Amino acid sequence: MQKTENNIGDEGAKALAELLKTNTTLVKLCLPTNKIGDEGARMMCESLKINTTLTRLVADNNNIGDAMKEELRRAWGSRDEKELFLDD
Repeated sequence: MQKTENNIGDEGAKALAELLKTNTTLVKLCLPTNKIGDEGARMMCESLKINTTLTRLVADNNNIGDAMKEELRRAWGSRDEKELFLDD
């Protein structure tokens, strides 16, 4: 799913995070330049711990702080690190 520059912000990220908890088909989620901050990223972290279907996440050019980026990396777990994009 490609949602570039839609300005979904934290509220949109939270809604997507809820959907990811039960997702069994979506494997790629691209959310660059959407004004997602730490709160939205925190919800995504919780979903990534549950969701095993997602294999690519693009979340660069958002407002995610360094500490939360590290949390996302941990939540990404053993999935391929080359498929997680957080603008580093």
